[in-house]
Amino acid sequence: MGHGTLASNYLTIAVDCLGALAFFTFAFLSDKYGKCGM
Repeated sequence: MGHGTLASNYLTIAVDCLGALAFFTFAFLSDKYGKCGM
């Protein structure tokens, strides 16, 4: 898409952080309410 490798890595930081935040939020809520995804 016209970006170098370093720029591509920097562009994915926000998406990775958002995914990690969502993961830990759902893990915390799952632990708090005793719900399991399976």
